[in-house]
Amino acid sequence: MIDCAAQRPGMLLFQPPQTDAEQPAHLRYHTTRGEPQPPQAITSQPTDGIVHLARWNGASFDALAECWEHRLDVVISSGARIAALVTHYASPRSEQLHLRRTLYRAQRDPQWCVDTVRMIIDRKIGNQLALLRLYHDHPDIAWERDTPLAREASWGERYTTALRRLRACRQSLPEARSMESLRGLEGQAARVYFGSWPPLIAQSDFRRRARALADPTNLLLDLCYARLAHRTTLHLLDCGLDSAAGMLHADDDGRPSLALDLMEPLRPLIADRFCLRLIRQRHQEWFEEPGPDGRWQLTQAGWRQLNERWKAWLYGSGQRPGVDTLIAHTVHGFARWISHAEPLDLPRLR
Repeated sequence: MIDCAAQRPGMLLFQPPQTDAEQPAHLRYHTTRGEPQPPQAITSQPTDGIVHLARWNGASFDALAECWEHRLDVVISSGARIAALVTHYASPRSEQLHLRRTLYRAQRDPQWCVDTVRMIIDRKIGNQLALLRLYHDHPDIAWERDTPLAREASWGERYTTALRRLRACRQSLPEARSMESLRGLEGQAARVYFGSWPPLIAQSDFRRRARALADPTNLLLDLCYARLAHRTTLHLLDCGLDSAAGMLHADDDGRPSLALDLMEPLRPLIADRFCLRLIRQRHQEWFEEPGPDGRWQLTQAGWRQLNERWKAWLYGSGQRPGVDTLIAHTVHGFARWISHAEPLDLPRLR
């Protein structure tokens, strides 16, 4: 028995079957989250050799690899309606199953994970640098048809300091040999990047506080990041990859950690640019006054306007191409990276 639930709740306990490859395979499972459920047996079709396993960032990669060593493919999905999953996924072997297997096996190599995450963070910092340069050197282009904000006098100094520190973080990436050190550099770069925002958006009291809803700017950023994660997750599922098989965000239980990994370079490119335009337009009527907890919310009209503008930004409107193609490009580029060892090509802000 492989106990995947010993470290974190919600993981799965299962034992790879010892049956012949020509015979139907049986997988006994139960989850540790919620009320205990009696173990159940799931039978795969002998012609397919597919085992159906309900999982959300649960079973370890080593446990999954052991299933495949017994000539079993594992179809992974979130949810607990096993009968529905079996009906939906009872299909012949496909290229997508091979892609998932390749990903899990690659992630058993810590050095491969570190190298991959290093490339992701490098492109994220590069896009942060490019976005700041765009708003500093070409504000008319950056703000498009809107009149550029009356930036505070300290913007030039903040900009110069941010560029120097971001470049230093980027140059330190090759020396980072562990996931912890890469997370540290990514967090340091994010603090420097958002530290340059107050004079840019003429909000001297702005501080980036994730998921705190502390002010309208933080609220818009959180909402846009959530929408970006949703689109990235959908593209991963469409490509056949497990959205919960992340590396940089591997410790976040119950979240689409691979989607969060791949959206990192897209944050400044897609979400931050979109938010900066909304901040410029000063839509005060979109927001409700904060309650006793200090958390801001959107009004119904604000939700409607945000959704409409996000869809136009995502899919394009008029002569403007949509940014959804950049998300698809990122996911398919990652798939080629793990399946054919092609260079990891991530979008950049030019």
